[in-house]
Amino acid sequence: PAHFFLCQTSVDVLLLSRSIYEQSTRELQRSPDRLYIYLDTTRLPVVQPEMARPITHCLFDLDGLLLDTEPFYTEASSRVAAEFGKEYTFEMKSKCMGLPALEGGRLLLDLLGGLDGMSVEEFNERRFKIQYELFPTSKPLPGIERLLSLLHKSGVPIAIATSSHKKGFELKTSHLPDLFGLFNGNFVLGDDPAVKKGKPNPDIFLEAARRIGVPPEETACCLVFEDAPNGVRAGLAAGMRVCWIPDPRIDKAAFLDSLSEQEKARVTILSSMEEFQPQAFGLAVLQPAVLKEG
Repeated sequence: PAHFFLCQTSVDVLLLSRSIYEQSTRELQRSPDRLYIYLDTTRLPVVQPEMARPITHCLFDLDGLLLDTEPFYTEASSRVAAEFGKEYTFEMKSKCMGLPALEGGRLLLDLLGGLDGMSVEEFNERRFKIQYELFPTSKPLPGIERLLSLLHKSGVPIAIATSSHKKGFELKTSHLPDLFGLFNGNFVLGDDPAVKKGKPNPDIFLEAARRIGVPPEETACCLVFEDAPNGVRAGLAAGMRVCWIPDPRIDKAAFLDSLSEQEKARVTILSSMEEFQPQAFGLAVLQPAVLKEG
């Protein structure tokens, strides 16, 4: 019998070709002329070279992506702003998400209209004090532990690229050694000397990729996981594909409209990490049954 496959998207083609290559049946091997692939060209976009390349390395943001820490940042900024009769809104927060601490603090002070002449250093110090009290209670977001375990056991190189500084990072992660031990120390932090410019610049992702063996000219093999628009821009600027899991309050359409068509093609939007399908990106991972045996 002949075998028919209807491919409606470029991902369908990639998945099919990988499936045939890795899991082809004896029948298809004996009679490849009986395999027919029909492309629905009305829905099939042009596949950019970097899109056709399988993903082999993964880079992760930290706050709001791996850990449910964004409420801590909201509480800290809200409490400090309230002391001066100001309201800290989500619109303000969304503009600052992912930025380095000094740059983010400066922008937020400007958005608040200033706080009685308070310097950005004092503003951040007040916020940090509250954050540091909350960070040790950080918990992984849904789907994170399963995915990181799968990638680790499958031998997929992974790294963290976060604007968090060393002290904050340790407070968030030290009580979760099993989870963060999966990264084998591949952490690039916001105060790392190798990071000259923070997000939305590409520096931090390029450095994280370098540490897990990816040179600058090969970054199309990397998949960035981000929740912040500034982080998405940084990943795209690094020449990588991006899996974006935004806060539901973010205007996704407005952000996508700010990107070029080529950039949009490299962004995949999910509502939760639980929706992520490694095979859709060509990631070579173990099957769940194999994981259970291990």
